[in-house]
Amino acid sequence: RRLFLPSPDECDAAGFHYEWDKILRNGDKHFICEAFRESGKSQIVIRAHTLYRLVYPKRECSFIVFIMANQKTASKRLKEIADDYLSNDFLKRNLIKVREQSEKAFEVQVKDIHGEPIIVRIEAYGKGSAIRGLSNKDLRPQLVIIDDPQDLEDSLSETITDNDWEWFLSDIVFLGQYTRIFMIGNNLGERCLAERIINGAEELNFEVMKIPILDMNENSNWAAKWPIVKILEEKEKWQKLGKIDTWFREKMCLAISPDSQIFKKEHFRYYDPRELNREDLSVYTTVDLAISEKATADYTVVMTVGVNSQNQWFVLDCVYGRWNPSIVIDQVFKTVQKWRPISLGVEKVAYQAAFQHFLIKEMPKRNIYVLIEELLAQKKKELRIQAMQPRFVAGSVWFPMGAAFLSELETELLTFPKGIHDDLIDAMAYMEQIAHAPVGGWSNEEQLELPFAGAI
Repeated sequence: RRLFLPSPDECDAAGFHYEWDKILRNGDKHFICEAFRESGKSQIVIRAHTLYRLVYPKRECSFIVFIMANQKTASKRLKEIADDYLSNDFLKRNLIKVREQSEKAFEVQVKDIHGEPIIVRIEAYGKGSAIRGLSNKDLRPQLVIIDDPQDLEDSLSETITDNDWEWFLSDIVFLGQYTRIFMIGNNLGERCLAERIINGAEELNFEVMKIPILDMNENSNWAAKWPIVKILEEKEKWQKLGKIDTWFREKMCLAISPDSQIFKKEHFRYYDPRELNREDLSVYTTVDLAISEKATADYTVVMTVGVNSQNQWFVLDCVYGRWNPSIVIDQVFKTVQKWRPISLGVEKVAYQAAFQHFLIKEMPKRNIYVLIEELLAQKKKELRIQAMQPRFVAGSVWFPMGAAFLSELETELLTFPKGIHDDLIDAMAYMEQIAHAPVGGWSNEEQLELPFAGAI
């Protein structure tokens, strides 16, 4: 059996590992897997599994249908499977005869492990094909495999996505009383077929598996092919291209349609730190503390923002990590020494209150003093963050070009509230409680002509 499955590393990469055998044995549910690009899912579900069904046939899975984006692609994949089987003497040693081999069907008579003859039929179709009532000698398909039925262009059309959804619900779901459906695909946005099935998984009796390139511990799901360093480098490049949302869709299985995005890329503003006039800024720092140092924990964040006389926010600095209390205190004092904020905001809860105590004790030792203001968590975190949205729409939040923290900050904004982390933007949201524009405004009318961010 292992001769036809990918290596253990490849199984880990596609997120299945030993789960795949369990899924095949579980006849009660359909199954959908949404995985990152180049995860090996098609090789396992389409190629390896179909060859397995030819080499180790069973009557309860002898009529297989797979569906792809179009007939040409489906026929090509069917030919590849037939050629793999027929060109390998070891694989085809149970073959009795080929009954049909065409663009749409591959049917063979083979022997099972007991030497009994079984007819295995595999049919290939493009998405949207008229397969209502499909049968083979009164036998309904026992397994339907759907592989990447939509492309990005399809997902951008509301008409196409709605038609595909209706076709799936009417033609596929009711294809047979005992037909099992396996679907694999990429995340193409909230309207795509895969996301609609996932959102209705309970009602449609689907088991769901999502496999991003990084797991919840921020480790690679396929370290042999995608080392963590390579993943982070790729993510950084896409951030610099201004397409971090595309990277998240293709590699993290996370897509939010532009209509439902709370923070949009077009509302981000950037300044050149070398040309920013800091004389007009009132500077504030907030600290969002995380207790655990585990890889799965939230980040501790030290966020510094400058506010100008027109109440525009300039993100000056942001340091974050999973640190023990001693390192956190060091990071806070480094920030205070560098930026000299008017006040330092710290959340008023038990752990943070103890942290304030240690900060105050450290001030005379380091000869660095700052006013501490207590931040009140009066709203849920999601509501605090969402309250910043009007500032972004008004173009009143500016990011420093080329900053090391920018990738994480933009990622959290673009994927909110579905992203893995929201710690940086939560620290930013707390600025609403302490950050105020300088008193007095501009000294004369001519200065009103000066740009907000210097020469940019």
